[in-house]
Amino acid sequence: MNTFFMRYLLAICLSLIVVQMTACGGSESTSDTDADSDSDSDGDSDGDSDSDGDTDGDSDTDGDSDTDGDSDSDGDSDSDSDSDSDSDIAPCEAPNECHSDCSRYNGAVEVDGLCEGADAGDMCCDMGSDGDSDSDGDSDGDTDGDSDGDTDGDSDGDSDGPCPTDGAPCKILPFGDSITFGMSSSQNDGYRYPLFCLAVDDSRNITFVGGEADGRSGDYNGKAFPRNHQGHSGWTIEQINGLLPSPAMDDPPHIVLLHIGTNDMNGNPNGAPQRLDKLIDDIISNVPDAYIFVAQIIPLPMRASDVDTFNAAIPGIVDAKAANGKHVFLVDHFTGFPTNQMDAMQVHPNDTGYKWMADTWYKAIKDYLP
Repeated sequence: MNTFFMRYLLAICLSLIVVQMTACGGSESTSDTDADSDSDSDGDSDGDSDSDGDTDGDSDTDGDSDTDGDSDSDGDSDSDSDSDSDSDIAPCEAPNECHSDCSRYNGAVEVDGLCEGADAGDMCCDMGSDGDSDSDGDSDGDTDGDSDGDTDGDSDGDSDGPCPTDGAPCKILPFGDSITFGMSSSQNDGYRYPLFCLAVDDSRNITFVGGEADGRSGDYNGKAFPRNHQGHSGWTIEQINGLLPSPAMDDPPHIVLLHIGTNDMNGNPNGAPQRLDKLIDDIISNVPDAYIFVAQIIPLPMRASDVDTFNAAIPGIVDAKAANGKHVFLVDHFTGFPTNQMDAMQVHPNDTGYKWMADTWYKAIKDYLP
């Protein structure tokens, strides 16, 4: 009887021990000591070794793999996906200037037009390393990569291209050989006079510059015709390049009209595209903000094949420079040129042919003129 009673008490005690072990956490099957259901020791249930409750292994709660506290993975603190530490809200005149609700920055508040709050790195403007709120790496607040504050890609500070916006005329340099001079036109002003007339009729304010002066004297609709140019009869690309920087750039132009290469076709067509490429580079180095309009030259029937080869190379030259941010534009003076409107030598246009050239130039430049 006593033996039976002792065995009964032993069985009860063993049962109580099992129940106690279960109540103390014996149901966890992991080997850590933090009382959660994962296998780490950080006290949360996410399976990584930090205590923030996400699974990315860092110490913030945003779920990405950096430690900046925002929800992207770029390593800065502005919640956008670039790495310049700004949020592209708007240009800032001063650090911390408010352009949006300050409260979205970790409870920051606006005080006298500025954001103040717990997170000093996230003010309203999210000032990046360049001091503004765009992503282009300069400090002017626009996105074109230069430092002038406008968006046209040049450094002159206006938004409309190369020409002045203060009422001053846009200075245009006609640059080239005898076709720029105006050989075989009735007044030795070639395309220059009809181009000026088109601008005046369109209420555009232009003048011509250059070290030479030829053509008619007088006015057109009350505007004096500017006779300046830099056109030289019989000259090649290389000879024209010898006019840089002086006299061609003595009065720096806003626009350059470059029609050159006809005499190279007559004398030395080999290498003409490379010489043109160098000439354009040299013009850019002298007037980097000017817009340079490069012509595919008019037909030269006696050297048709050479002209075709030369003209075919010009678009690639222009495109390569434009792709590098240079202000270089192609103007096709070959396609559609009226070859029945040339002089007896079949080299120069007559007045009608020059008027066609003027129309072609004007279509290319008119949107940039004041």
